[in-house]
Amino acid sequence: MCVRRLHGDDESRYRQKRKAYRKRCVQRLRGFDRTASTRESEENRDAGLHGLQELGECGDWQRHNRHRIVRVFELWQCAERGTAWRFFGLIGRLPHESRHIPGCRSIANSAFKYAKSLRSVSIPDSVICIGYSAFERCENLSDMAIPAGVMEIGEGAFRGCRGPKNLVIPGGVKRIGDRAFAGCESITSVVIEEGVTNVGEYAFRGCSGLRSVTIPDSVTCIGDAAFQECSGLMAIELPDHPVDIGQGAFAGCDGLTSLTIPSGMAVVGCGAFERCRGLTSLTISQGVTNIGKSAFISCRGIVQLSLPPHIAEIGELAFAGCDGLTDVTVPSGDIGKAAFESCNSLTNVVILSGVRKIGESAFHGCRKLAKATMCEGVESIGTFAFEGCESLMEIRIPTSVTDIWQYAFVGCKTLEEVNIPDGVRNVWHEAFVGCHGLKKVTVGRDVKFIAHKAFYACISLTDVYYRGRSCPDACDDIYWNTPTNLVSHVRSLPVAVGLKRLFGGEMTWHGRKIVRDVGNKQP
Repeated sequence: MCVRRLHGDDESRYRQKRKAYRKRCVQRLRGFDRTASTRESEENRDAGLHGLQELGECGDWQRHNRHRIVRVFELWQCAERGTAWRFFGLIGRLPHESRHIPGCRSIANSAFKYAKSLRSVSIPDSVICIGYSAFERCENLSDMAIPAGVMEIGEGAFRGCRGPKNLVIPGGVKRIGDRAFAGCESITSVVIEEGVTNVGEYAFRGCSGLRSVTIPDSVTCIGDAAFQECSGLMAIELPDHPVDIGQGAFAGCDGLTSLTIPSGMAVVGCGAFERCRGLTSLTISQGVTNIGKSAFISCRGIVQLSLPPHIAEIGELAFAGCDGLTDVTVPSGDIGKAAFESCNSLTNVVILSGVRKIGESAFHGCRKLAKATMCEGVESIGTFAFEGCESLMEIRIPTSVTDIWQYAFVGCKTLEEVNIPDGVRNVWHEAFVGCHGLKKVTVGRDVKFIAHKAFYACISLTDVYYRGRSCPDACDDIYWNTPTNLVSHVRSLPVAVGLKRLFGGEMTWHGRKIVRDVGNKQP
């Protein structure tokens, strides 16, 4: 390799270091004359270089002189004796706004990086590889096309360029490199041709001008944040087969108004469509079985949600902050932690028999939720599940529930009546704290334990009905800060803990009256 001498302030700092490097390159070339070679045919040059395995890169030189020189291209081919790296060319400051790259098969890594004056590039059809950061930060580059023969687009290849309005990714490219077109704000349309299988991480992140994307059936993986913050994206059609959608792949696409998750896509990835605030129409097809963590968090425009019948899991925070959502029916699967947290317009929830678990904080902070119906099949109501549902007036708990966990209904101020059905075994501590409107509670036959402060600060509570043959094991503070005229109605004489054996008539327990009801007086 022969390096052309370049003038500038940086040259003196690297003169000694590069002198030894140039000397070694010349020795390896063994008399190869660069000036003569430019006049010789390509075949003659190959004959002089086919035994040379590698010449190395001028990485330091290029990096510290990036405003004056760029590494142009890297020529390579398969010679008879193996792969021969021909040479790395160095040129001075780009004198023109456009550049025609001579016939070659590969554009080197960082070849035109930071070439801010570059506006147009003609890439020959012979190119099959565009190296990483090849045109990165060419801020004015807007006229370029990717030839059909390209098989590889490296990481950050066109990152930070203006980009063409209409971009076509040829089918020969198996994987679009990470951040390949990130920040190309002028791109309005992307067509990914059949044959591409992988869209890399952050590949089109921040392409704010992007309006439409065509994704072929050949794509099997869309990387993390691949189209994140493409705020102008209005429509997207996903392949109807299993596709691995990475975390935040379409996050922040505020212009997206309608979305259909096809039946072939079983899993919606974590955060895949989070913060798509303009999304108003969402259709989840029947083949979808899993909605990942934060998949649709803060999609405030969704008004109606129809979930498929055989869904296995709704992930943590999946629909949290969907302020436009008013009615939800969950047919099956587990409801994850905070899955519908802070859905401020949600008024009605129906949980069908296929659901087994209502996770922690599942409906926390749904202030307008007025009615929640749980069908037989639900086994557990998690911690903080309905905390802060200030408008909740009616709750139906099925007999299949075995545990009402701590703080499950904290702050449900308008809830007037609770029926803890037969089947529930444990009501954990502070489960109904602060239910100021609660007047009547019925405790089922199978309740074995009521933890401390279970009904703390239920300031309107007047009647508690125990349906069991013995009072449950209860802490002595379950009625703290409740009215002194509260009456506990019991059906049988035996007690477990906290109550003495009853002989009929009336007696008090911690200042509250205990009445033995017989016949049909109890609910």
